[in-house]
Amino acid sequence: MKSPLPAIAALSLVAGTAAAAQQPARDTLVAKAISNYTSRYIEPTCRLPKGHFKVSSAATYLKTSIESSVDANRERALNDGERVVIEAIQQNGQDKNPAAWYYLGRIYLRRGDIAGADSALRKAQELAPDCSADIAKFRQVAFAPIINRAIDFGKNHQDDSALVYYRRAAAWMPGSPIAAYNLAGMFASQKMDDSALVYYDAALKAATDSSAQTIKLRNQSAYNRAVLLARTQKYPEAVAAFSQYLQWVPDDADGKKGLVASLRGAGMADSANAMEKRLGVTPAAPAAVTGAAADYNTAATAFNEKRYADALTAVNKFLAVEPMSREGLYIKARSLYELKRGPEAVQAATALLAVDPMSESAVQLLGAAYNVTQNSNMAVKTRLQLNALPVSVSSVTATPSGGGVALTATVTGRAAKDDKMKPIPAAPLTLVFEFLNSQGAVVATQEASVPALKAGEQFQLKLEVQGQGVTSWRYHRK
Repeated sequence: MKSPLPAIAALSLVAGTAAAAQQPARDTLVAKAISNYTSRYIEPTCRLPKGHFKVSSAATYLKTSIESSVDANRERALNDGERVVIEAIQQNGQDKNPAAWYYLGRIYLRRGDIAGADSALRKAQELAPDCSADIAKFRQVAFAPIINRAIDFGKNHQDDSALVYYRRAAAWMPGSPIAAYNLAGMFASQKMDDSALVYYDAALKAATDSSAQTIKLRNQSAYNRAVLLARTQKYPEAVAAFSQYLQWVPDDADGKKGLVASLRGAGMADSANAMEKRLGVTPAAPAAVTGAAADYNTAATAFNEKRYADALTAVNKFLAVEPMSREGLYIKARSLYELKRGPEAVQAATALLAVDPMSESAVQLLGAAYNVTQNSNMAVKTRLQLNALPVSVSSVTATPSGGGVALTATVTGRAAKDDKMKPIPAAPLTLVFEFLNSQGAVVATQEASVPALKAGEQFQLKLEVQGQGVTSWRYHRK
């Protein structure tokens, strides 16, 4: 079944505004993530002699900035570190010293200057390949807030901004297939086939590990790429693409039909007839997306266009295959609310909260559904539940990692209040994440500790689990 990846797939996009399309020079969420990762100075794990005294000074300034408790001192130290290392590169012949570029990259990262950090760290890695693993750790930390921002913009229908951040994520970590896959989907939905093909190619090249989610993403990318090649009448290329896909998914009926149709389109009628008999299929032109993936895209498009009855019909088909999809559950609950089907909306919003219980939007949706049913008691109870919510969990992203899954989320502190409207002091808490396979069975469980967060303060949650066949997640407070 060629269904979307619920943990990373954004809603289908419609034309939007250019609001916030330009990323500022400093990304505060990246700076925050790096700050959380390096609360104490970390020496490079690779052999990286500093050599020139100005390079050593840059490392010292970086350490001072990281470990200082005074904002002004931290910023001053970063400025001094940037100044001396650039002097070393430009004036003292240190342009071939990988340590100079490495510390410059980390200084830029500390500020949230992604473009500067990317350029400097690429140069450092070019000069010191042994430091690739060390640099990759910093890239991974910064990748989470970039990709999360892209997904959030997509969900809010801010297409131009989503595009900016997906492209930045793809450039920042070209070895990860997720951003490329989502970019390809965006372009394909807008009928920009050439651009979609470029990014499906990139996703396939980056899908190198053997985890279940990576294989699923690879297969979906391969199928969609083959379909786009056929749709643009590039039949010889489509034949090769479908043939490759069927090596990975040999029993897929749509792939077989696509191969036969592409052989005929390429003028290879004899080969098409022979393949048709061998595979036991009848000719048919492939659709861009089929099965659960098509149902999801249909639901998302209808939802974006406020055709809530159509969205509900399609999302119910999708949820029959992907019952734990947070995005699918939200479309269903919101569509039922908009259709004023109160009792069903309450049931759907309750199911959504079972997956994502500390989401402000999910709690608000449940309260709105109770209002439709005119159940004022439960509406008030839900409002009190929202008031008492200590944190909000958002931008949850699960990605393949070796033989399992790496999950990131943004946890934001809230000004929580009890039922008497008295402030509830911020306190640490523990969230228990469960990772499920396509049958709904728990494959792995992992606890995540969240520190006490003041209102508006953010924490980048990160965890990894081992387990095969993970397709979805849920969590609850311990």
